[in-house]
Amino acid sequence: MENGSFIGWNGKKMDGQVLPIHGSATYRLKLINLPWVVMRFFEAYHTVEEMKDQLMIADQIKDDFLSNTSHELRTPLNVIVNISDTLLKGVTGHIDDEQQKIWKSLLEAEGD
Repeated sequence: MENGSFIGWNGKKMDGQVLPIHGSATYRLKLINLPWVVMRFFEAYHTVEEMKDQLMIADQIKDDFLSNTSHELRTPLNVIVNISDTLLKGVTGHIDDEQQKIWKSLLEAEGD
């Protein structure tokens, strides 16, 4: 680097010569707005963090709901399957071919 070519924060070369800064009033205005931009960034980051936390809570509520609903549906369906199996084995007495066809279709549907 040549002597005097370094530009400091004040926009001056080492030799004291002032350099024009791109639309200097606009540039200074942008520098003044920099803290505002940084503040807005951190506000947005904080908002995203809050939304993430809310989504994680909602996801847990959904998981709990699906787990409970699955259990609540599975329990009576297991009873129906067990009753159908018992009837097909003839424990309660003989069933005709039509009834046997219906109970077998219930058992086959349960496997899906």
